[in-house]
Amino acid sequence: MTSGASNAVIVPGANPEALGFRAWFKQDVPAPVTRILEILRAANHPAYIVGGCVRDCLLGVRPHDWDICTSASLSRVRPLFEQKGYYVAATGLKHGTLTVIDGGRPYEITVFRQKSDFAALHGGRPGKRTAKEIPSLQEDLGLRDFTINSMAWSQEDGLVDPFGGMGDLQARLLRCAGSAHERLREDPLRILRALRFAAILDFSMEDGLRQALHDSVPLLEKVAVERVTSELYRFMHAPGVRVAALLREYADVFCRIMPELEPMIGFDQHNFHHSYDVWEHTMKAMEACHAEDIVLKFTILFHDMGKPRAFTMDAEGIGHFYGHGEISRELCTKVMKRLRFDTKTAMDVRTLVEVHDARVEGNTRSIRRWLNRLGLEQFERLLLMKTCDAAGQNPAFWPEREAYVDSLRAGLQQVLAQDACFSMKDLAVKGSDLIAVGYQTGGALGKCLHRLLDEVLDERLPNEKHALLAKAVSWLNQESRLH
Repeated sequence: MTSGASNAVIVPGANPEALGFRAWFKQDVPAPVTRILEILRAANHPAYIVGGCVRDCLLGVRPHDWDICTSASLSRVRPLFEQKGYYVAATGLKHGTLTVIDGGRPYEITVFRQKSDFAALHGGRPGKRTAKEIPSLQEDLGLRDFTINSMAWSQEDGLVDPFGGMGDLQARLLRCAGSAHERLREDPLRILRALRFAAILDFSMEDGLRQALHDSVPLLEKVAVERVTSELYRFMHAPGVRVAALLREYADVFCRIMPELEPMIGFDQHNFHHSYDVWEHTMKAMEACHAEDIVLKFTILFHDMGKPRAFTMDAEGIGHFYGHGEISRELCTKVMKRLRFDTKTAMDVRTLVEVHDARVEGNTRSIRRWLNRLGLEQFERLLLMKTCDAAGQNPAFWPEREAYVDSLRAGLQQVLAQDACFSMKDLAVKGSDLIAVGYQTGGALGKCLHRLLDEVLDERLPNEKHALLAKAVSWLNQESRLH
């Protein structure tokens, strides 16, 4: 056993497969990682793969990234690898991390952390280390977020698991290494990481962590917006049922990030089409979402955000929400701008939120028009959105709403089977074709192309070059006679 792992629980040469897991580290660790570990060990620096890659191996999932930790200082790591011809990038010095490039791929090497290191992460001054104060592997693992991420492995020592991460993986339990309140205080982003891991892995929360998450909500104010949004994106990739369950239980967390959601909670719709308040309707709609598509999930989350503001009640005591799609669009635009969503995601979500409640006719003409407006990908999302929306309403109306969406899908398939034109790029004629029959470049040519597209969308003309050019020439002749 190496000095870097003192007092840790060691499973020498452990075969996780024998403990009920599919992976076996000797087969899974890539050759570049093995070489890096060997270089560090040969220089008398204990080194391990650590964190998420160990967790993934134990779960039988091939890791995307391989992280390495070592007792060596960064000032020792860099020359050690540069002397052997590696390119070393200073990618995270304040986190105690360097990146070694092997075969074009990056591998992060991080120095064993100690408690004072977290001061540097949050604007404080890191404590100075002396040779006698180099932290141990166990101290490093004890400062990681959850027990399932607080394991390390090396060929020499096997699995190092001082906090019971293996048992928590088997129990499908998310638990902090040490005090949950302390771990969340060290890095409040862990609040969202906990929710993301619970959603993606389908793990339950340990009671102490559950309480700490609620208690620590105000700390989210300290987290950079980009880090918050990155975790939200990853959280939304989980199945809708899990996303909804965590949104319900941790509404205080999500409302701290997106306070525009809060008025939805408990808001009675006073309408026989609805069996739930606005928030619970949204959760039921989320449960019905089986796609990984985060655009669709964010659309579901935001689609009725404007209902409390749009609410009116008629003389019979029935609630109405006229124009709530537009109000929801305005509110979610504000949320996404504040959280710095990427442009494409924000644009797609904003569009779907605005039109989610629009009445789409099932005939091919109407569907062509919607395809022209939204594009195929967004129109297919709109149909999924309508299905999820209906699933969150009064179950008595489900059969007719399901039939309605099914009719739209049938109409879409009919349009696609016809290889139909629904955008300018699909039109059988181009600008050069119109110039060849007498049109001049400029506004008149563009206007003609749009008129031809309208004729095709409304099914007055087939999308055939001869027919379209004939119509274009007739319009040109009419213009000439008028002048």
